[in-house]
Amino acid sequence: MNLRWRVLHGFAVLIALLASACAGYVVTPAPMPTDPAPAGAARVCIVRVGADGALSTFPMRDNGVLVGATVGNSCFCYFAGEGRHELEARSDGFDTLDLDVKAQRDTVVLQATRAAVGIVRSRLEELHPEEAKGALKSCQYSVLTQVPEGTYKVKPNTVIVAK
Repeated sequence: MNLRWRVLHGFAVLIALLASACAGYVVTPAPMPTDPAPAGAARVCIVRVGADGALSTFPMRDNGVLVGATVGNSCFCYFAGEGRHELEARSDGFDTLDLDVKAQRDTVVLQATRAAVGIVRSRLEELHPEEAKGALKSCQYSVLTQVPEGTYKVKPNTVIVAK
């Protein structure tokens, strides 16, 4: 075996490992659901904006439960019980936001991405209701259709319990 073949083979193996490490979460476009929030719960929507890390998928957890993921300018919604919730976006770190969810009141969280020196992070902030309407209209609604083996994904219409 010559040196050139070994280098090319090593490079191909490295690319395959990197691709498989990032391919654990798959987000697929879908129609936005219109189901009303169950009694004692609210709809929480995550809207991602920003071109930095547009191809990176960021899993999102609420009180430790995987509720969805974002990629590019996507968004998704889920139901949360009234009370305190800690949202966590997994990017090249952990980005968190504490929410006080009120029953029957929609909450929209903006996930703005930013990159520096090859590291992509996100900032999470709750949007004012007027800003929220525009943000939801500008995103591609998507659902999490694949997760890494051994990862629990919440079923649709499940209510995430408050802390």
